[in-house]
Amino acid sequence: MFVSAILAAAGRGTRLGAGAPKQMLMLGDRTILQRSFEIIEAHDEIDEIVIALPKDLAGAPPPYLVSARKPVRIVDGGLRRQDSVANAFARVSDRASVIVIHDAARPFATAGLFSRVIDAAAKGGAAIAAIQASDTVKEATAAPGVRIVAQTLVRESIYLAQTPQAFNREVLEDAIALSRQTTGTATDEASLAEQSGHPVRLVDGEPTNIKITTQQDLDVSNAVLG
Repeated sequence: MFVSAILAAAGRGTRLGAGAPKQMLMLGDRTILQRSFEIIEAHDEIDEIVIALPKDLAGAPPPYLVSARKPVRIVDGGLRRQDSVANAFARVSDRASVIVIHDAARPFATAGLFSRVIDAAAKGGAAIAAIQASDTVKEATAAPGVRIVAQTLVRESIYLAQTPQAFNREVLEDAIALSRQTTGTATDEASLAEQSGHPVRLVDGEPTNIKITTQQDLDVSNAVLG
């Protein structure tokens, strides 16, 4: 089995308000991007890496991407996340039977999590890391100046999606084809696979697999590093 990894690193991180792409911010002694990349580069089951970067960074990538031990291809990111993934998928090796996608903003995913997701996708076509909701979940409805509870959802059936997410090649092809037909924005490739009619397996995610979106997330991540 030939496994390709797509590292989605083309976002600008406007919610963090740092004035620079969040993946290029320092987390301890390395950038967020470098930490996420190193997880993938060291994984025994992953054969190549395709990275979607903002266009200005793609033209002058960091040295650790250029001197990597595995084949690395760098592509320009698109306007939407799914456009960036589509650009990266176009550069994936023809030999790839499974493609695993990971957000650069999740620098704490473990090798074991990648392995479990890849294995589940190889067997079932598509799989994602996800955490079962532990808090009571409320659905809200809009009201003038306030938010009102519309209903309480059954938390046992609620899962919070993470990455990595992995797909057999044919499943991801269908998902990307669907993304090209819509002007909407998909928050992950699994939702596109679902809309394309493919079942997506859930693999137990990791509470420490934090996505760095806000300054608070960055502060927590630095605290995790100690």
